Amino acid sequence: MKIEILHFDGCPTYREAEKTLRGVLAEQGIEAGVELVAVNTDEEAQRLRFPGSPTIRMDGRDLFPVADRAGYALGCRMYATPEELKGSPTAKMVRASWPNATLCRVRRNSGQDRRHLGRRTSMTEENKAIARRVYEIVSTGAFERATEIVDQDAPDNELLPNDPSAKLIDTFKETFAEARKGFPDLSITVEDVMVTRTGWRSESPCVAPIGERPRG
Repeated sequence: MKIEILHFDGCPTYREAEKTLRGVLAEQGIEAGVELVAVNTDEEAQRLRFPGSPTIRMDGRDLFPVADRAGYALGCRMYATPEELKGSPTAKMVRASWPNATLCRVRRNSGQDRRHLGRRTSMTEENKAIARRVYEIVSTGAFERATEIVDQDAPDNELLPNDPSAKLIDTFKETFAEARKGFPDLSITVEDVMVTRTGWRSESPCVAPIGERPRG
């Protein structure tokens, strides 16, 4: 596992982000180093697709994904905390965004004791993170990221009796890829995740509320 904090020298908040991140890793019993990556030129920002300082990445993936942009340059990054916009995420935000599905897969495949990975992570928090990841993948069409939430070897147990055997990950990709063909501009925004439900909003010029004409 490779964890990085991208920042520019002189950023007033990246040390706070580092402190928060290390605290979350410690409380979950995850032994992993945190590498500080200095990004001090616009050229480096463009090469690393750097959305602002500080940015936390795990295995190259932004812990708080943002939309791609045409150009990248040095600048500060703001996080929408429950209280206000701040220059670094809170510990609660880091826990909620942590790719727990990835941690589950590592535990299962390597046979490591659960006490050493995700020690205090409740199943509810894991499920919340997985739910957000599903909508994020479907909304962006980045189906190559399906391995973050679906075990590559898991069978699809929802097939009809005469259907040929298939892997769950392949069914996931095919099902939502077909959905996006019909609604290529579909965008899903997760507004809230609760224990019993997920609140979300979808947007597409081809979709309209019942009784209204589609826009496209």
